[in-house]
Amino acid sequence: ASQDISSLKNIAGETGKKLTSLASSFLTDIQDRIL
Repeated sequence: ASQDISSLKNIAGETGKKLTSLASSFLTDIQDRIL
């Protein structure tokens, strides 16, 4: 069970990184259009 939890944490971490990079590039795109 502990292995499942650790793997879930790894998946959540990878997903978080992807979401963060997506959000930052999205915000940069919006700022470029506004400016």
